[in-house]
Amino acid sequence: MAALVMMSWQSMQAQNKTRERKPLTTEQKVERSVGRMTKELSLNEDQIQKITALYQEYFKSVEGLARGDEKMKEARQKLNEGIKAVLTEEQQILWKQQKTRQRPQKPQGGE
Repeated sequence: MAALVMMSWQSMQAQNKTRERKPLTTEQKVERSVGRMTKELSLNEDQIQKITALYQEYFKSVEGLARGDEKMKEARQKLNEGIKAVLTEEQQILWKQQKTRQRPQKPQGGE
């Protein structure tokens, strides 16, 4: 009985912690995104600076926009084009593979 009470209490505490999460700041989002790319793509210092600037611009431009908003799509496209221009060909291949693993591709219409 005591074990059941403890498990229930721990579950409630975990749920409360989840609810208490504060949204990340723009800087935290940039740091998380660039950090992940740096680790997975072995970015050099110049690339880190350029991609950091691209992400800062992106996150500021989409602040307050709803998912699926056309402006958000345009900002994402601009971000992706900027990142692609900074990466080497090998890094671009890895980056593309990484993106397809994170988000399954939506089926194209008519196929």
